[in-house]
Amino acid sequence: MTRWLTALFIVVCLIANCAAPKSGSDLVGGVDSADSQANVPVALAPCDDYVGGPIPMSTDIAVEAFPNYDEELAALDLSTLPAEIDLSTEDSLRRGIVAYMLEQEFPELPSVLDRDTLLAAGPMGKAVLAAYMIAQNKGDEGIDLVFLRRGLHRYYQCVRAFPLTLEGFKKAIYDYTDDSGYFFESGIKDSTRYIRENHELLVYIAETVDAEDEADPLVRETEILLGGRRSDSALDFLVYDHDGKLMDRSPFMAFSGDTVVGSAPYTCMSCHIIPGAFSFGRIFPDM
Repeated sequence: MTRWLTALFIVVCLIANCAAPKSGSDLVGGVDSADSQANVPVALAPCDDYVGGPIPMSTDIAVEAFPNYDEELAALDLSTLPAEIDLSTEDSLRRGIVAYMLEQEFPELPSVLDRDTLLAAGPMGKAVLAAYMIAQNKGDEGIDLVFLRRGLHRYYQCVRAFPLTLEGFKKAIYDYTDDSGYFFESGIKDSTRYIRENHELLVYIAETVDAEDEADPLVRETEILLGGRRSDSALDFLVYDHDGKLMDRSPFMAFSGDTVVGSAPYTCMSCHIIPGAFSFGRIFPDM
């Protein structure tokens, strides 16, 4: 069962045409970007609705596209769950996602979680409890993977307080406008990417461009990796559309030659996972 679930996670990356990650030197560090202009007021992702995006997700790979998560969550009385949530028999895949949602190092995630602590932990804690309750209601052990992914998708951008626009990102976190970079032919995007890297601040920008014009590239999507901002040393994943609006999805090229639209951050996580660790800190898989 564990092998099957692990394969289910990795297949998202395979469908999106990800290649195997590179060397251990690509792991994210823990540098705190103190010069990030974080006090500049900008509009942040709200928790009252999805961030969304201009293109629909592919329902064959993105369970996050299933509707009515809020209604299903509201119908659950999480306070009736046992005081202790036993994850001792849970597979690494779901433990890894839970650890990421709770911002804990994967090896340090307890085998037993406290219900009341999770209830007080905000949206992500409640999303973990809800996925556990859904599994119990079905007569299954552990956590329901589909509901867990849907909870991660629902609250990720707001809990991480991402700027709603790319201009807001530049004001509040890091303005990379004048940074030099390099063009990269990306199989996963079936297009050219313009890559900028700030290793000191752990900010990595990948712009999918329609023309190799370094002076004025036509950017149709901007994907950003942020390191050094989480207590679990993992990466954060941001995606902005061609108008510079934050979105919770991204298109990829499948091996079939078709374009699929996966959810963010889940599809990003499947490519940026550290093999064998179920931690999401790999900066440079083949892109």
